[in-house]
Amino acid sequence: MYNEKESLVHEVIIALTEHFGREDVLRIRNVLCEKLQLFDVHAVSRELIAYNDTNNDILKSFVVCKTIEGLSPKTLKQYGLSIRDFLKTMKNKCLKEIDSVDVQYFLAEKMNKGLSRATLDNNRRILSTLFSWMVTNGHINTNPVDRVPCIKMPKSVRKPFSHAEIEKLRAVAPLRERAIIEMLLATGCRVGEIVGIKIQDIDFVKKSIVVLGKGNKERTVFYNESAAYWMNEYLKKNPREESQCLFQSMRRKGGETQPLTINALEWILRTLGRKAKVENTYPHRFRHTFATMAAGKGMQIDQIQHILGHSQIKTTSIYIGTDSREIRHSYEKYCQ
Repeated sequence: MYNEKESLVHEVIIALTEHFGREDVLRIRNVLCEKLQLFDVHAVSRELIAYNDTNNDILKSFVVCKTIEGLSPKTLKQYGLSIRDFLKTMKNKCLKEIDSVDVQYFLAEKMNKGLSRATLDNNRRILSTLFSWMVTNGHINTNPVDRVPCIKMPKSVRKPFSHAEIEKLRAVAPLRERAIIEMLLATGCRVGEIVGIKIQDIDFVKKSIVVLGKGNKERTVFYNESAAYWMNEYLKKNPREESQCLFQSMRRKGGETQPLTINALEWILRTLGRKAKVENTYPHRFRHTFATMAAGKGMQIDQIQHILGHSQIKTTSIYIGTDSREIRHSYEKYCQ
């Protein structure tokens, strides 16, 4: 549970999030915490800063804390959808009264409705994050998800593009799409990172880009000569201001071009794949291809991890496929 000083800061932050952005709220919180160190805070009436335990109050506090931690709006939206789906299944049972049986029942219901193991595991992780936060903040004593067995996932490596498939895509790609393909292959960026690149983020001399990844974490990625050539050709015909996004939509709003969205980029690549007769053409497959090609050329896995922006190296290892021809070559080299 919060003490009175922490409760005051918490209630102020919750109120401010409706009117200010995350960075402003974070700065205000830091100033409040700094200045209040000089004072003892005592409530005249406990009701003024009452610690709320209803589901809505708990979820509101949870979202505020996760926003300040730096979770993206997309992640927060997914958290909200999963948690509210859980509460709907539980008929809005008080979150403080949830036990491991409730969680297992929810997952079983979803499995019966045909949800994939990956989706079920994602729901489990989101619920675990919520209840872990509730433990930390004094709402409950133990996390009920800790007693729910992990959902076993089939081990599989997503197949990267072959060199032939990449050439097919290049052959049918217009200028903008060619620049996108080369940038995806050269940087290993996530789709959200690619559409978020602004001209001011690019160092054209060092061929490097500062991208904003998961958790609002910045990192530097690099691009090669091919990506540099096609990006420059694209910018010659489509000049940009420093503050504008690199890749823009063909559609205009109020006479102005708009940044390419994640959905739009996914649609562009699917369309390109159909035109080139290359199946499963989606942004994340380029990321897997980058990792596999980099590993195949001898780049160390910890360096690939840094470029991809993975917090755990085991995630990177999943991205790196091994070509069966390479295995055969190694066998013939070392085992015969």
